[in-house]
Amino acid sequence: MPAIFQNCTHLAIQHTSTDISPLSYVLSLAPTVTHFALLYTFPRIYGLRNAEAFFAKNSHLTIIVLAQFIKKDIVDAWEKEGITSYQLPSHKFEAMDARVALIEILRYLPSPSTNWSALAKRSLNIWDLGRMRLEELAAQKRELSHS
Repeated sequence: MPAIFQNCTHLAIQHTSTDISPLSYVLSLAPTVTHFALLYTFPRIYGLRNAEAFFAKNSHLTIIVLAQFIKKDIVDAWEKEGITSYQLPSHKFEAMDARVALIEILRYLPSPSTNWSALAKRSLNIWDLGRMRLEELAAQKRELSHS
């Protein structure tokens, strides 16, 4: 195991490929990782391939955050068209596995360097956002089961 992964419990990757199956190899090098995030820019995340197999193969993960960075000017254009909700009640990836949280983050400059700076300085906490999203989905599920 590479030394950098020996005590790694949280791993976030700014991923460019839509095929996520090779990332299982990365996680095999870091068996201590329990929190995993993939960071994408809009709309690339919708093209993810092999997600269900990846989720099944990596059962040791307690949370899988799919973070989508959306440029603020895109949101401004949506709002001009009357679109005010960007988060679906449940995304197809969230329906595949209860550990998956898709979060959408509005950024003026969603470049890898500004994203990593925000993550490193903790002005952006994808783990808290992911956990809140999972709680939101669980509450929605409870509401549906009571109606």
